[in-house]
Amino acid sequence: MKRIVLDTNVLAAGYRSHNGASFAILQAIGFLQIRPLVTVALFLEYEAVLKRTEHMDAHGMALTDIDRALAGFLTLAEPVEVHYQWRPQLSDAKDEMVLEAALNGHADALITHNVRDFVQAKKPFGLRNIKAWRIVEGTKDMSTNTYPLKLPASIKAAAARLAKEDGVSLNQWIASAVAQKIGAVETAAEFLKKRAGNATREDFLKSLENVPDNPPMEGDELPEGWMKAKGYQK
Repeated sequence: MKRIVLDTNVLAAGYRSHNGASFAILQAIGFLQIRPLVTVALFLEYEAVLKRTEHMDAHGMALTDIDRALAGFLTLAEPVEVHYQWRPQLSDAKDEMVLEAALNGHADALITHNVRDFVQAKKPFGLRNIKAWRIVEGTKDMSTNTYPLKLPASIKAAAARLAKEDGVSLNQWIASAVAQKIGAVETAAEFLKKRAGNATREDFLKSLENVPDNPPMEGDELPEGWMKAKGYQK
C-alpha cells in the first residue's frame, strides 16, 4: 500500500467536488488502497482549512460534519512524529509542515496541486512531488470556538512581523504556531488517537457520499468519463 502525504489543497479540493482527482484520492484512502501520513500540525491545518468560510460554502458541511469526517480520516491515517526539521527549505511556511510530514514519515510521495512549491526540496531529499491525478491514475471561519487571545505588545509585534513575512494573517500565523507547539508537547499518536475518538472508517466513507457535484477546482480536472471508467464514480 502506498504511503502518501496530502497537501491541504488536495484535501480541500476533494471535499469541494466529487468530479476531480482529489476526490478519487479520498476514495482510494477510504477503500484502503493508499494510506495517508499525518503529523499533529498537519492535521490541525487540515481542520483549519476545511473550516474556512470559502471552503464551507463550497462543500456545505457543518462544523460537526467536518469534525466527524476528519475523525474518520484519522482511523485510516498513520501518525508521524516530527523528529527532524530542515527549515527553511520552502518559501511558504505552510508548505514546510507538509514537507516535514513526508520526510519524517518516509512517504512514498507527497501529493499536491502546487508541485512548483516543493521543487526546492525535490533534489536534496529525493522527494517525489506528484500531482493528484497521477497518483489515482497509478492506482464560515476556522472554528466557532474562538479564544480572545491577549498578548504582550512586544510579542504581538514580533508575531505580526513574522506573519507579514510569511504572507499570512496574524490569526493564521498564531494558529499555526500553536499547532506546532502542540505537536512538540504531545506525541502524534496520542493526540490523533484522542481526536479520532470513537470514529470509524465508515464515518469517513459517509462523508464522501455527501461531497457536492461541483466542477473540480482548477488543476484538479480529470479526462471526461475517467472516474466512471475507473469505478470511482459515486
